[in-house]
Amino acid sequence: LIYATDTIVIGLMLGTDAITPYYIAVRLCDFLRKPIEKIADICMPISGALQKPSQNAERQRILESAFGFTFLLIGGTTIGAVYFGGDVIRLWMGPEYVESRHLLAILLLAQVVALPCGVLRAFLFGLGHVRLPALVYLAEAITNLALSIVLCHYWGIWGVAIGTAVPIFVFELGLLVPYSLRLLEVPPSRLWRNAIRPQLLPLALLWSYALNVGTQPWSHAGWAMLVIVSALGGSVLVGTWMATRRLLPA
Repeated sequence: LIYATDTIVIGLMLGTDAITPYYIAVRLCDFLRKPIEKIADICMPISGALQKPSQNAERQRILESAFGFTFLLIGGTTIGAVYFGGDVIRLWMGPEYVESRHLLAILLLAQVVALPCGVLRAFLFGLGHVRLPALVYLAEAITNLALSIVLCHYWGIWGVAIGTAVPIFVFELGLLVPYSLRLLEVPPSRLWRNAIRPQLLPLALLWSYALNVGTQPWSHAGWAMLVIVSALGGSVLVGTWMATRRLLPA
């Protein structure tokens, strides 16, 4: 609903030619987001199977692992897109759509919040708490439409991308996260300690890798080099993540 209304707003306010650069960013965002989103899909039946009070500890452990791993993957994906997303777009669609690179970064940055929160939403659904998470989705869609119309008037397709990202930050972090943690009996400090903090070092090292490699002309030479750079970046992220899991206290 959100992406469909974005396209309609752009077409009506800016003309059909302006849809293409935005749609390129949206399709790439979808392509990168959907595999990670499957983690939340797996979590919902798991949550439904762990409803007994005696199973709270096990449910919380799985929630923290799924939340943290989702945050790690979408964070790493976003870093890669910031430094090398322009290469993918240039090689795929041509150099005239360079603007799509920045739109992709904005949309993926919103997913750094949305996808981990999707894990919380999946656990709520599994426990039968459906109404408020569904209303949050609806509020995001309505706010996105209103903001996109207003911001598109001033900033064009950039305004539409920002109008998509802002409601996710506001409603997911402001409403869904505190509501979910209260119902799932997970203190925010515990979520930070067990799910978020262990991912920061791997993401920081990946960022350093991308920052240094991304400034080298050879790293943007074509598809083959893009695959090699991506594979090495993935190795940095996964290798550091595995080492961190061994070194940090449980």
